[in-house]
Amino acid sequence: MTHNQKNPTVVLVHGAWHGAWVWDDLRAEMTDHTVDAVELPSSGHDPAKLGSFDDDVDTIRSMVRSITEPVVVVAHSYGGLPTTQALCGLDNVIGVVYIAAWVLDVGQSVASLAGEHGLPDWWDVHPSEGYVDALRPEEIFYHDLPPERAAEYGRRLTHQSLDSAAHPLRDAIWKSVPTSYILCEQDRSLDPSIQQSMSEHTGRTTRFDTGHNPFLSRPAAVAEQIRQDTAAFLTQSVLAP
Repeated sequence: MTHNQKNPTVVLVHGAWHGAWVWDDLRAEMTDHTVDAVELPSSGHDPAKLGSFDDDVDTIRSMVRSITEPVVVVAHSYGGLPTTQALCGLDNVIGVVYIAAWVLDVGQSVASLAGEHGLPDWWDVHPSEGYVDALRPEEIFYHDLPPERAAEYGRRLTHQSLDSAAHPLRDAIWKSVPTSYILCEQDRSLDPSIQQSMSEHTGRTTRFDTGHNPFLSRPAAVAEQIRQDTAAFLTQSVLAP
């Protein structure tokens, strides 16, 4: 399908334990675009009310499907997993930018890869309650930020549903639309070597010398990278039959 809109709508999908608040600095750098941010049901303060992986998929799909303009989706970390499935079959999606994200193939899940590599030692798993917490967030997620900001963000983290890591993908958007990957070379959450492997599913990889959240440490640079990738997606969309 051919799309001619200069500035597509950008939809942001956060990762595990976080919320749409994590995108505030990036959104301030992207006033030239309409920007929406998803709140994933699998993250929350009440363990009894956490959503599932399928709830995340439905939430992303519903937001993107409600937008009449062309859309570029930016997915961070765990958010890459439900995004990869949710966007399949939506013809207004012109591209996906993955940031230090899980980009898996059909049949794979976070749990299946954890079985190969082992659970991170900073996962605090509560199997009977069905959730996992993140230990040492200042060290794991925010080590390249000033200590006071790292502590503030760490206090805002929530529980994460275990179900969100358990379900294998049933479809993969990177097989049908242009995609790109921002690889974070100083990441302590998702090993850069694993990112490199997963980025091979995408069409273009850009390396940032940052920790896991480059949109917090370098929001202007991430915004510019999204603009560049969006321009490339638009070119590919126009050239597509």
